[in-house]
Order: sequence, then C-alpha cells, then structure tokens
Amino acid sequence: MIRDPVERVLTLYDTARRQAGAEALEAEITLAALPWWLRVGSPLRPALDHAIAQGRLGQGRIDIVSGDAAACAAAIFAAAAQLERRAYSRVTVVTADTAIAPVVLDMSAASGFGHTRKTRFVPYPGEAAAAIVLSAPDRTAAPLLELAEMPESLRPLAPDRGLMGFVSAGLLQGFLPPDRGFTLLADLDGERHRAEEFGVVRSRLAEPDKVIVPALATGYIGTATLAVQIGAALAAPPESAVPHLCWTMARSGMRIAARIT
Repeated sequence: MIRDPVERVLTLYDTARRQAGAEALEAEITLAALPWWLRVGSPLRPALDHAIAQGRLGQGRIDIVSGDAAACAAAIFAAAAQLERRAYSRVTVVTADTAIAPVVLDMSAASGFGHTRKTRFVPYPGEAAAAIVLSAPDRTAAPLLELAEMPESLRPLAPDRGLMGFVSAGLLQGFLPPDRGFTLLADLDGERHRAEEFGVVRSRLAEPDKVIVPALATGYIGTATLAVQIGAALAAPPESAVPHLCWTMARSGMRIAARIT
C-alpha cells in the first residue's frame, strides 16, 4: 500500500491517463485537477513540482488546477475555451484525488481489508481518478453540451438558513429536456445536509427515469467527482437515448451541473 499521499495521487493520475488511451497521452496540453492540498504554497507542492519536472504527469504543457470538485469544472471550462480559440486541437483533463490518510491504510491492512486488493492501482473508497479527452468542438455531435456552476448562497450551519437545494434545483431545471426522460447522476456522499438538499431537488424536478450514484463515490473524492460522473454517463449503453444530468457538490459551496447526451 502506498502511504505517501502525493504518491497515491500520482499513481491514480497515471493510471487514469494511460487507461484513457493514446489520445490522452498525445494531447498537446494536459490540465491536471488535483486536491487542494497540492496548491501553490502547500508544503506538499514541491513533491508535485518535482514529479512534473520528471515528466510523471506527461510530456508537453501541464497546467495545474487545485481545489475541490469545482476544480475539475474549472479545468473543463479552460479546456473548452482553449479549443474555442483554436489554441489547441486536443486537450486532456486528468483529475485525481484521495482522502485516504495513512492511519486508514494501516487499519485496512490490520483488518485484512487491504489484502483483498490485488493491485495497488485499484482505488480505495474515498479516492478516484478519471481522464477526459476533449477535441475541437463539433456542436452537432459533442456529448458534453452544457456545464454550469453556481455557489450555494446559504451555508448549511448558518443560523436561520432556508432549505438547501434551490440553487441545485435551478441549475438542473435549466438542463431538463422538454417532455423527455432523463437519468440523474448524483453526488450524495458527504455532509448530512445533502439529504435535505436532495429532497428539495427531487421535489422541484420532474421525476428522473433513474438516479445513479457512481460506485466510486463511496467516500469524498473531491476533484474527481464530476469527472467520474461524466465518465459514467459517457459509458452508458448507446441504445440509451435519454440525456444524463450530472449533479456535483463541492465543499467550497459550488453546485455544478452538466448535461450529457
């Protein structure tokens, strides 16, 4: 088991990038969405900078965005802007995050859970990675048609706050297709107030055909949450013609929605 958190993120990152195939490896620029604790000024940042200098995050230009789930959305926005300007013809967004502390790994090993993992590349609950390759936009065929984000105005512990969920419901309502069913990929793991927020969202939306919580979201996976949802939507059987709506909630309070056809 890899105890060092930077090494764990680098292993997840490399696995996701390689599994995405040659297109991801050959992209002109890679946008890396990584945990907030790898931000500039963090005591762990020099280890990441050293890894970049060694080429462990890929060749060519590597741009780092650090934060929570909203960092992945920021990376996708940046990739779309670069493609719109024709600055690049292909951009890879790779995101990896782990909330696993060394003590959790030790407990897993002591309990025998760690021995059920046949390879170090299999994520533990609470960590994930995903790679998305974006190319020059074709509006008639682009599967990721819309992506929006908005901050939740009321913090869950604020005194006299109203119900959570109105921001999320508004974002998702703007993406609902007229008179068509849809699948909702929801990020429901985390703070207790999310049960309240989901209740408000369900009361204001048309009833989805299906609600999916991706299996990897067993624990908080930060920057990787949105990318895992997008990956799950894109991996849906092709005969499924219904749109997929991704609903992600970042610890910063940002609510994120994406529509994928």
